[in-house]
Amino acid sequence: MEKVAEMDKRSDTAIMLFLTVSLIFVPCVTVKASSAKTINVPNNYPTISAAIGNASDGDTIMVKNGVYIEQTLQINKSLNIISQNIGGAQIILHPPEYQQNFLGGNISVYASPIVINASNAKLSDFKIHSDGGNIEADGNNIQLSNNVITGGGGNAIALSLNGDGPR
Repeated sequence: MEKVAEMDKRSDTAIMLFLTVSLIFVPCVTVKASSAKTINVPNNYPTISAAIGNASDGDTIMVKNGVYIEQTLQINKSLNIISQNIGGAQIILHPPEYQQNFLGGNISVYASPIVINASNAKLSDFKIHSDGGNIEADGNNIQLSNNVITGGGGNAIALSLNGDGPR
């Protein structure tokens, strides 16, 4: 009986030694958190919409001077979208039109040219022109700064802001 108990002790010791040695030789894998990157338009992507679609939260999209024609801008991530120079990048938006019932008849209205559905988003230093529609921003700490926004054909551009923080 003593021999069985002694063999069990040796087995337990051998298993513990094996596990300890195994842990020493287990390779350590370092997982690095992705860091924010800067995306350049048009160098990395030809359009602002394409850059937005390929960006991640926290990224900066730097738009070089020039004219960028887009249908709409849908910003659903916490991004910094900045013109290289104040007013140097011009965004011309052509949102789709749709019919809406108004006082018993149908009228043609524009979809929203810019929709921001993210907190901590920033859009700054652009000249923005849209055929019409309302700019919608829903989120906290959204910054729309140093932008000149105009509407075409006598169409007013309205701004709808929802959320907390500076504008």
